[in-house]
Amino acid sequence: MNYKIVKLDRRHSWHHDFAYMIEFPKRSFSLGSSGVLAFDRSRRWFNETFGWSQDVDTRERMRVADKNIVGTDEYNSKWSWSIKYDEYRLYVSTEAELNWFVLKHPQA
Repeated sequence: MNYKIVKLDRRHSWHHDFAYMIEFPKRSFSLGSSGVLAFDRSRRWFNETFGWSQDVDTRERMRVADKNIVGTDEYNSKWSWSIKYDEYRLYVSTEAELNWFVLKHPQA
């Protein structure tokens, strides 16, 4: 599986909610396949392991619409995802979730 791990800081969107971003390339030229399949497999794994989650935009709209939603179980605080602008990304809140992912999906 081909992906890139990015530690989020103030330059990145969603740095206030998540510590890491896992990016999947649109096309992996060395393997001749698209990152879409790897992203989909990884997102399904996160669903099974940490529970269902909304995309980051929906999650943010929920939080803005209802300030009382923070601290509840209305959305998954461990991870989220984004496919905006043809970028396939998973966001994880701590190093623990990232480590479980890397153990299950080693880089090829």
